[in-house]
Amino acid sequence: MERRLPPLLFLGGVACLILGVVTGEGEAGIFIIFPFVVGTGWLMLLGVILIFSSIVAVMFTALSSQETVRMPPGHQNERRTDTKAGGLILIGPVPIVISSDRTLALVLLIVGVAVALGLLVFWMLLPEL
Repeated sequence: MERRLPPLLFLGGVACLILGVVTGEGEAGIFIIFPFVVGTGWLMLLGVILIFSSIVAVMFTALSSQETVRMPPGHQNERRTDTKAGGLILIGPVPIVISSDRTLALVLLIVGVAVALGLLVFWMLLPEL
């Protein structure tokens, strides 16, 4: 089920976008070679959320499917260093996490969501200041 989730989320998102365009909640087109959708309804929002969730699910599926490499019996005296690295990119309110470790990715995702929510609250309170 773990490998089936990202394609199912993606297909569900595309289906919501198509249904939203058919019902008149949105419009779709192509600019040069890039497809785009514009909409104001719940189906369009749900479609975008499902497609974004499929991208996140692909990243976590790839992280969980990595296998550990075992050293041959003759290499037991060699030191093995395990380097963990990660990064957090905020594009608007959307946190994008890149990491080589699952726990580090979860920590960065929590930090990214907290920062995005903090900025959203600050932006909502800004006119009152």
